[in-house]
Amino acid sequence: RADLENKHMVIFQNYGLDLDFVQRQYEKYKTNPPKVYNFPPVAGNVTWCRQLLRRIEEPMKKFQTNKTIMGTKESKKIIRTYNRVARALVEFETLWHQSWCKFIDAAKSGLGATLLVRPAMGKKLYANFDLEILQLIRETRCLLRLGIDVPEGAKMVLMQDEKFKHYHGRILFTLKEHERISARINPVIKPLLAGHLAELDDKLQPGVTTITWTSLNIETFLEEAEQSLYKLDDLVTKMSDVIENRIESNLKMIGRTVLVDLDDDKFPFHVMEFVGIQEQYIKDQASWLDGKNLEVENAVNDMLTLVEKSKESK
Repeated sequence: RADLENKHMVIFQNYGLDLDFVQRQYEKYKTNPPKVYNFPPVAGNVTWCRQLLRRIEEPMKKFQTNKTIMGTKESKKIIRTYNRVARALVEFETLWHQSWCKFIDAAKSGLGATLLVRPAMGKKLYANFDLEILQLIRETRCLLRLGIDVPEGAKMVLMQDEKFKHYHGRILFTLKEHERISARINPVIKPLLAGHLAELDDKLQPGVTTITWTSLNIETFLEEAEQSLYKLDDLVTKMSDVIENRIESNLKMIGRTVLVDLDDDKFPFHVMEFVGIQEQYIKDQASWLDGKNLEVENAVNDMLTLVEKSKESK
């Protein structure tokens, strides 16, 4: 039994060395704890702290059941060190938790921002989603998994996680579509689409001025903006098809038309015969050019009709 008690004391002395190691680790990294994989900063720091605490706490619970070890003079120093390190680790977690709770209201204020933002000197729109909201959601989820008490305000934000991500994704897609469609508009027809572009800007304007991430009409706003984009995209596609296949193709053929018949097989011939051949050839080509001009004219009229019909369908 005496030999077994000696073994216990040796183990306890080794535990004291491990305790000193934990204390040194804490002092070394307390201002900048090692990163915990896939954890946000606060939850990561708390996890690191708890791992150190668990390392010294579990063995101490075992040693406390042995009154012989706890009663020796050599044990008093180790126990004092344990109490000092454990208290420092608990205070470390408490301070991080308290500072995070103060951060919640500041992070939640980002929900009061408008959905969209336009820089003062630019025309391009950007999604105005504060990334601190995502940070708050991640911290809340991880801290709850760690069993830490979380304020109700943070829980309410966490409950809306999917909604915020859904709306943020739709807004990013809408802005990309707006940029893509705008880039497809031929400069020639842009004046014809001025009304449609102005209407689209009007649909997006509430997202810049009034609608925030806590508004109840976000869904309606996005549906109206997406519908306007769909109509504009359809109109631009049809007009681009008319320009490419009915106007530009005919104009290229007109541009390549030769008004002199210089067929080598017909040489030689008299001057008057040459003049007669050219007059007939020019007459035939003129008739063909009139047909192509009429096709271009009809294509332009069809484009104007498309624009007018799209205005009437609003």
